Amino acid sequence: MVSHPCLFVFAVFGLRSTIAGEVKCNTLFVSRDAVLDCHLPCEGPIVITFLKWTKNQSTLALYNGSSYTSNRFGFRQPWNPSSQDISLQINNPTKEDSGEYNYIVVSTCEILMGSVHLNIAGEVKCNTLFDSRNAVLDCHLPCEGPIHFLKWTKNNSILALWNGTNYIHTNRFGFRQPWNPSLQDISLQINNPTKEDSGEYKYSVVSTCVTLKGTVHLNIAGEVKCNTLFDSRNAVLDCHLPCEGPIVITFLKWTKNESTLALYHGSSYTSNRFGFRQPWNPSSQDISLQINNPTKEDSGEYIYTVISTCETLTGSVNLEIPDMKTTSPAQKEWDNGSETLTHNRTDPLKLKGIGTSRHHQVLFVVVILTAVLVLGIFVLWKRKKIPFSCATSETVEPESSLPVETTP
Repeated sequence: MVSHPCLFVFAVFGLRSTIAGEVKCNTLFVSRDAVLDCHLPCEGPIVITFLKWTKNQSTLALYNGSSYTSNRFGFRQPWNPSSQDISLQINNPTKEDSGEYNYIVVSTCEILMGSVHLNIAGEVKCNTLFDSRNAVLDCHLPCEGPIHFLKWTKNNSILALWNGTNYIHTNRFGFRQPWNPSLQDISLQINNPTKEDSGEYKYSVVSTCVTLKGTVHLNIAGEVKCNTLFDSRNAVLDCHLPCEGPIVITFLKWTKNESTLALYHGSSYTSNRFGFRQPWNPSSQDISLQINNPTKEDSGEYIYTVISTCETLTGSVNLEIPDMKTTSPAQKEWDNGSETLTHNRTDPLKLKGIGTSRHHQVLFVVVILTAVLVLGIFVLWKRKKIPFSCATSETVEPESSLPVETTP
C-alpha cells in the first residue's frame, strides 16, 4: 500500500487531469468561533482519506483514518470524511490567531493543497455621542462583512436584537437608523435619554468577519442649572452644563419668541444687545446668555439648545426685569448698581441733599417766622419811639415830670 505522502506526490505530479477545480473558502464567525469554511469542488459521493491543516508549519488538525485536533482547533462538527466539507474551526479566536492557514486534502475525487487567510480584526471601538435629543452608543466593527446576529442588553434585559431575519427593539431603544446589517455600524440609539438611562450596556455581534462581545458605559449627567443675575447694566442668564471633565460644545443656541439671539455652530453669531457671556469658550460648561442694558420689554421666556460631547439638552429660563417704580429686593439690588448713578446724574440736588428733606423744610419756616417777628418789632419801635436796648431790661424815666399818657 502506498503511503499518503507518496500518494500526494503522485497525485500532484502524475494525475493533474483528475483535478476538478479549486477549493472555495470563506471566513465565517459563528457564535464565539471562527470558521475557515472550505468545501471540495467535487460532485457526487466522495471519501476523504487524508486532511491536514497547519499554521507556521504546526499541525492544527489531522485526519489519517482517525482524527487529531489540537487545543482550540478542529474540524467543524459534525464532521464526516464522506462529505466535501474540509473546514477548520477555531474556538474563541483572538487577534493572535490572524494569519495564513494551509490545508492538504486527498480524496477519491480531488487532491489539493491551498491556503486561507484569517483576520481577527480586534475590538469594537465605541464612543458616546449626543445628537439632538438622542444619546448614541456609537460602535463600529473593525472589519467588513454582513452581520448575522446583533444584540444590545442592559441589566440582562434585551433592548435591541437582530437575529439575521427579524429586527426587534424596545421602547426608546434601537439601532441607529437607517440601519443596514451589511455595514459595520452596530450603534445603539436611546431617544430622549434621562439620568436613569446611565449605566453599562452590553453588545454581542456575529458577522462574517468577526464575533465579539463588549460593554459601553453611558453617563447622562442631568439638567442644566440656571440662575438670573444682574451685573452693572447687564442681565445674565447664568447657565452651566452638569458635565464633569473636559467637554466640547459643538452647538449652542438661545432664542426668544422663536427669534435667534445667540448662536454657536463652529463660529459665533450674536444679535443686537444679546450674546454669550465673555470670555466664552466652547470647551467650558458655561452656556450663559448676557443681555446688555436690559429693559422691561426683555422680560420673558428664553430657550436654549446645546449639543456637546457629554450632553445634549434643551430647556428654558424665565427672566423678569424689575419695575423701576417698585421697592422690591430686586429693585434694591438694581439700585445698588449703576441705576443710582443714573439718578445722581439727572438730579444733582439729590446728590447734595438740599431742599428735599423734612429737616430743611422746618428750618426754612423758622427762618421766615423769625424774620417777620424782627421786622414787626422794628416797625413798632419806629412808630412809638420805644427805647430798645439789648443790654438792659430797666425802664428809662422821662426827663420831665409831667405824666405820660399811656396808650393801651
